Amino acid sequence: MDLDHPIPESAKVPSPPRGTFQAKTDVKGRLPLPSAILSYLKALQAKQVFITTIDITIGRIYTIPAWDKTLELLASAEGEDQERATRVMFMANHFGQDVEVDSADRVLLPTELRRHLSLEGATVHLEAGAGFVNIYSDDLYQANYSAYRPQVADDVKALRKKIGLK
Repeated sequence: MDLDHPIPESAKVPSPPRGTFQAKTDVKGRLPLPSAILSYLKALQAKQVFITTIDITIGRIYTIPAWDKTLELLASAEGEDQERATRVMFMANHFGQDVEVDSADRVLLPTELRRHLSLEGATVHLEAGAGFVNIYSDDLYQANYSAYRPQVADDVKALRKKIGLK
């Protein structure tokens, strides 16, 4: 490592791709990763990932370091939050599984997860975050779209006034 020329912070952690991406799982639950999502996971050196859900509505692909941080956060919960964290961890483990990105750039969604979220042979919508990728079923994504669309113009007006949204 060249200490005279350190790697800039921005180069150390790649930014997640912006926007949402569609893909279609096959009947066996294999999810082909869109190129932007695949490039992001490769930049994070995430050949192996943990796929689960923490809210039982949205699937999530975690890099192993991001999942480890989530486990640390849940383990730090105290009081009544400890019980909540225990329930979240139980359900995440019930639905979750370590998975490798295969040679065809796909991940196999865990059986319980894909059945519960109706992801087999279905269109899904992917949205990346810091070390994870959300997996929305088409039904959930379309329901959110339909619910948000009529309100967004008013939301933008309010946010322009309150926080200076441009």
